[in-house]
Amino acid sequence: MEPNEINIVTNYRIIQEFKKYKNFTVSLGYSSTTKNGDNRVLNEKDKFAFFYNKRYNTTIYGQGCMGQKISVYTDHFIKGNQIAIYYDFEEFIFDFQWDVCREKGIEWYLGSLLKQIEEQLEKEKEKERERKSIKIEERQGGNPYKLVPGHPEYNPGSVTFEDVKAYKEAQRQGLIKV
Repeated sequence: MEPNEINIVTNYRIIQEFKKYKNFTVSLGYSSTTKNGDNRVLNEKDKFAFFYNKRYNTTIYGQGCMGQKISVYTDHFIKGNQIAIYYDFEEFIFDFQWDVCREKGIEWYLGSLLKQIEEQLEKEKEKERERKSIKIEERQGGNPYKLVPGHPEYNPGSVTFEDVKAYKEAQRQGLIKV
């Protein structure tokens, strides 16, 4: 799954470590506000900074980018060693590991974080597919236990024709006693 954009938000100290990446380019981004008549309003040109400001009610400052898809921002209110990676606006928070970053390099470290995110998203997708397939199988085959009093799934108000067919078939096979 290829994301549209990846945004990283962290404190200034960790960003100094990112700047050691050979493909890091400094780009301070857009101004956080624009003039609208006599008032200043949030700048909507940087969609992620606008989203972050609305979500957390704080301003982040663009620091640069790594490659073409990864933008880096600093939030001066992040005091700990946390790093937030937004994978298409979905947030993943990690504790920054200085020793691993220094030992293996920033490229390897960021790659491992992105790989963890992709694996987690793939697991969530797989669970969603399984959940949908179970619902489809249940709809197609019917649930005979909706008609069996005393069973945890007993619910005569939600019985479908497929459930009745499954109930009759289970009776015929001797799985349900009348």
